[in-house]
Amino acid sequence: MNLTLSTDRALTTWFQNNRPTLDRLHEVASESKSSSLALDEWWIVDTKAASGIAEELAVSGVMQTATGATVVTIGGMVDNTVGFVWSPTEIVPPINNGEYIWLEPISGGWFLFKTS
Repeated sequence: MNLTLSTDRALTTWFQNNRPTLDRLHEVASESKSSSLALDEWWIVDTKAASGIAEELAVSGVMQTATGATVVTIGGMVDNTVGFVWSPTEIVPPINNGEYIWLEPISGGWFLFKTS
């Protein structure tokens, strides 16, 4: 919970300290990808490997999109969340009222995000 309410600087520092584990979580999430989903769909990654890594990081959720993005949610409430998203194109995902209200590039295709 404390990390959810942290400053962007503290979240970026946490990311840098946990980058190898986040990269491993992304790899595990990518392996769960289903080719039958439409481009705008996503699913919760709920494999034993992903759950173990998420628990190690103390993150609240991991999702994968049909476009190949991995979303790691640190925490939040309902539709107000904070976390990291990995984009396969290393291009900032679009900001819109229905999804991200803040995206900040961090490193290697990873972005800090906030929703509302």
